[in-house]
Amino acid sequence: MKKFYFTQLFAATLMFVAVNFTSCKKYEEGPSMSLRSKKARLAGEWKLDKVIYNGKDITSEFLQLMGTVELNIEKDGTAEMFYGTQRDESTWEFNSGKDKVIFTDTRDKETTTLTILRLTNSEFFAEEVDDSDKYRWEFKSK
Repeated sequence: MKKFYFTQLFAATLMFVAVNFTSCKKYEEGPSMSLRSKKARLAGEWKLDKVIYNGKDITSEFLQLMGTVELNIEKDGTAEMFYGTQRDESTWEFNSGKDKVIFTDTRDKETTTLTILRLTNSEFFAEEVDDSDKYRWEFKSK
């Protein structure tokens, strides 16, 4: 009798987990579930892997113009971006829904808002809309 009870309990628990975690995917491209917090996944050293501008892949042209682009994001709310010989410092924060990250340049206080499309330990994909232009930034962990 006990074996039957534990089998039913296990099956019910598994069903509960499957229903709750597959239906609440935060970002458009996943993941469905993560044991690490959004802040922990975002913090790290990232290297720009792909740039799509208004649906067209412009990665090679962009990297040829800018050089290697790296983004270092710290859990304390600071970030640094390196491109070519340039270095920009900023602060960052999530919006209230944690589906966007807002970077504020420390020099000129200009803000850039990125909508997070995918956030894992090894991938950070985001979209930036500037007037009628749409940029998709794909970063891979360094």
